[in-house]
Amino acid sequence: MGKLIGKLYETKDYSKFKFLKGNRAIKEKRSLIESIEKSGILVPIDVNEKFEIIDGQTRFLIARKLNKSIPYIISKGLNLDDVIELNSTIKTWKIGDFIRKYSMDGMNEYKKLQFIVKKYKNISPSSLISLAMGNKHYDGNSQELVKTGQFSFYNYKEFIRLLDSYGNFCEELNLRSSQQTFFAYVELFIVKDFDYYRLINGFKIKTKNVIEGIFHQGVVLEEFLKAYNYKLHRNSNKAIKYEIEIDGKPVIRDIQSMFLIKEIKNG
Repeated sequence: MGKLIGKLYETKDYSKFKFLKGNRAIKEKRSLIESIEKSGILVPIDVNEKFEIIDGQTRFLIARKLNKSIPYIISKGLNLDDVIELNSTIKTWKIGDFIRKYSMDGMNEYKKLQFIVKKYKNISPSSLISLAMGNKHYDGNSQELVKTGQFSFYNYKEFIRLLDSYGNFCEELNLRSSQQTFFAYVELFIVKDFDYYRLINGFKIKTKNVIEGIFHQGVVLEEFLKAYNYKLHRNSNKAIKYEIEIDGKPVIRDIQSMFLIKEIKNG
């Protein structure tokens, strides 16, 4: 089993250790490498009776690479769910860790979500998740549902159509995506008679620079609407009708479709 040191074991038999399928992605930090190289592993790794690493897989890999001894503790009966609970209190999991875990568990919705997060790297995972679950604004509850294995797409086909359209929009204008530009685009995209090329042409004439570096959702949305309605009369059938509320937030009054959003709340 290894040399017993107090309540700890220690070994250089690296072959006995196993990695839990679905555990968080490994990232080696230079400071940790230097510490282990100088002093060895200071915090023992935690394994179950199958020698699956519950906590400390990064420390293990670095120590193995440096031919250092592995101090470890055996905690019987632990599994991947315990890893999540442990990391939620000691080392907070990022949303990508949960997506990866449930994807490795074979959950198809998470497999598709993992692919989308990798493909659309210019859009933050939190924004993708919020819209994927049918919200036209950032939604914190959606993030929690992802963590507990309850994620599901509201309308996968239309969601992909929106992402492709938004990707083309950013590429054509050479525009850097942000949460504000993403959800402003969503607001216009779900308008019943949305005209993609009118928005593109409006920005090309008005210049996209007016929204770069702005992190206020209302301001960005208003600039989108101004670009879309450029040179149109307020009452034109082609214009998107909107009003500015007391708080300065623009609210679209045109009909918005529910094919992508589960509930339309304006104002």
